[in-house]
Amino acid sequence: MALIPQTVNLGIFRGRGIGRGRLTKDVSPSVDIFLTPDECMAQIITYTGALTASITVHLPLGAHDNGFRIEIDNQSTGAFNITTAGVAGAGVIVPQGRKQVVEWNSATVFIGDDGALRHSMATINVTTAADRTLSNPEYACFIQRLTGTPGGGWNLIVPTSFGAYLVNNETNGICTVKTAAGTGVAVAAGSAALLWCNGTNVQGLFIGTLIVS
Repeated sequence: MALIPQTVNLGIFRGRGIGRGRLTKDVSPSVDIFLTPDECMAQIITYTGALTASITVHLPLGAHDNGFRIEIDNQSTGAFNITTAGVAGAGVIVPQGRKQVVEWNSATVFIGDDGALRHSMATINVTTAADRTLSNPEYACFIQRLTGTPGGGWNLIVPTSFGAYLVNNETNGICTVKTAAGTGVAVAAGSAALLWCNGTNVQGLFIGTLIVS
């Protein structure tokens, strides 16, 4: 018997930081997982196991669960991603080896404001004008420092997860930051841009001169 009825407002409990312990989920079967309301009462959900495919972990959240927060600790292995999402709507990819608080706004799961978000810098050396997809460790960084001499325009492909990026383009080519299938923002050589991915497209918040060089 479940300890929490299906109609419980998880947002009231978890939005106020009320939770219990850690839930460990084995993701090695590499199929989508649908958590129960009782499982979502944990303070932290840890993913473990070796992935053989990318999966989505669905949280049982509805409109009445607005404000729900939970920490995701992705300790899985394998060259695949885990998206944490609601029953429907966009979700968040937490890179392997990282922890991240996520929140629910009645429609989508997004990166939470926990005071310890992505803050480090990835340096990406680009030598050819070809598409470059962020790796999991690079995605975990807020600042993307682009170096090298591609000799032309190229695309930096980011995940379809809600999140902000500070891009410093120190290359000699125009870099368009975009999702694989969405639209993006062109960052000129010698420029920096604060960008936001809304789960589908990348949007520009601010474009100016370089911050690091």
